[in-house]
Amino acid sequence: MDVLESLVPWGVMIVFLMFLFGLCKTYEKAGYEAYDMFLPFRYMDLSGLPKIAFLVLLLPFINIIFFIYVSYKVGIRFGMSNRMSALLSMLPFILFLITGFSKKYQYMA
Repeated sequence: MDVLESLVPWGVMIVFLMFLFGLCKTYEKAGYEAYDMFLPFRYMDLSGLPKIAFLVLLLPFINIIFFIYVSYKVGIRFGMSNRMSALLSMLPFILFLITGFSKKYQYMA
């Protein structure tokens, strides 16, 4: 069990870095700077929601549901189908990489 316990934090860190790298490329594809991914209201810009809506992300338990909804809206803005947008909200660490590097998905402001 010692080997598994030492590998789990590394796996979590790799998944988190994949998510950040994919999100960075997605923001660049949308015409924003890469560092804008750290500004919460910029995520609302990607989804087409008003900037003030990021305050909902501060509410406990509601923020999880709202993040799923906002991720779904981001997928729609990038021209994804309903299924792919739903997957984007459930598996963002994989699908933000696909969104950022694929030529198929283009940002529609």
